[in-house]
Amino acid sequence: MPSSEDYTVVWAGVYRRLRDFDVEEESETPLERRARNAGLQTWRDVFEVDAVRGDVPCVLVGRQVALLGYKEGRTRFAATPTRLSAILRTIAGRLRSIGVHTPPRLHVLVHIEDEE
Repeated sequence: MPSSEDYTVVWAGVYRRLRDFDVEEESETPLERRARNAGLQTWRDVFEVDAVRGDVPCVLVGRQVALLGYKEGRTRFAATPTRLSAILRTIAGRLRSIGVHTPPRLHVLVHIEDEE
């Protein structure tokens, strides 16, 4: 997890919105359990805000490629197409093994902590 309030995660895998689920809650969803058993990483946080419902919790399943932020000590990321293709191929096979047939994608997600 990040050490600062505002961060950017570069993620290879799938992005799913969670319904009626607390991002901070300790219990895993069935998808997270299957992912962990298949050697995939998961990440929960809020990367979207709905004008009516407010924060939209989500879960990422796949692999963290980079974590960027001031306190993280990293503000740049670069990868070759060959490296990204290899990561996505590996993740695609593992996702299929847990019943997720959505092709993995590279996600760049910014989390900005609200100062309320």
